[in-house]
Amino acid sequence: MTRILLEDCREDRYKMLSHLYQIWRKPFFRNCILEGDPIDGEEFPGISIKPGIEEIPFCLLTAQLPVRNMRLMNGDVLLQGTLASGKIQAACRTESSAIALQTIKDEIGMLRNPRTHVKPDSVEEKVSLRRDMKDPLCQLFDRARKLPFFKDKLYVALYNEEHYTLCGQALPAGSQGAFYAFDKAARAFVAYDTYSDRLVCYGPVKSVSEIQ
Repeated sequence: MTRILLEDCREDRYKMLSHLYQIWRKPFFRNCILEGDPIDGEEFPGISIKPGIEEIPFCLLTAQLPVRNMRLMNGDVLLQGTLASGKIQAACRTESSAIALQTIKDEIGMLRNPRTHVKPDSVEEKVSLRRDMKDPLCQLFDRARKLPFFKDKLYVALYNEEHYTLCGQALPAGSQGAFYAFDKAARAFVAYDTYSDRLVCYGPVKSVSEIQ
């Protein structure tokens, strides 16, 4: 087993997440699902994020998560970003994968600085929405569509889909998966996924679950 420290972001969580995202976009990991492992003792089940999410929404979604690390796996290669330390590390079993990772490490210095994340002060999170809502993914998505700053900006990755795609139509009843929307001008962000059953609202979105 070969272990490589790709980067130490020195506890800078946003820098680590941004650089992890940029590595995720490289051909070697581009089609992988990014998993988040919960912190020991947390009731949060973790998170699973499909490709296609944009960088700023990705950072807004993950920066406050109660997770220990974010990881990508492709074949015998495991890449992991630890939120507390800001370190991005990798482990692999074959010489060819070690060479691929060394190439990624050599390119770390060329990664651009994190984009502006425009994170507002107002943040609201709700969990376990299935206790009170019959069909939370569809209901919350439909309510988010009513907000003018999210028009034509809603992205969805349903259970049987491999990537996030733009979606302007109502979702089929009983759908499983995830959606998000982000508007930089309004400093607004919303995301929900049925895996973690967690709703995140930033900025003027006081709570999508309360929109009539």
